[in-house]
Amino acid sequence: MPSTRARLTRIFAQVLEIHDEQDAVSASMETLASWDSMAHIFLILSVEQQFRVSFTPEEATLITSFAEMEDLVARKVTQNEGATE
Repeated sequence: MPSTRARLTRIFAQVLEIHDEQDAVSASMETLASWDSMAHIFLILSVEQQFRVSFTPEEATLITSFAEMEDLVARKVTQNEGATE
């Protein structure tokens, strides 16, 4: 299975129409005009589906960059793995 970063990069590239992997990894709301409110909703839903996690509304509003999404997904996946043990 691809790494978390690879999976997130693919989602960001698709939703935000990014063609360069490095651009996806450095993406933020401030640097991408394509990251508008609709794209944000699609990012959240795509990540929740791909990683089988759920974000609270508060968490969803705090995600403004790839790095923040990656950190939050890592925490959520770890929580889910701990809950299934």
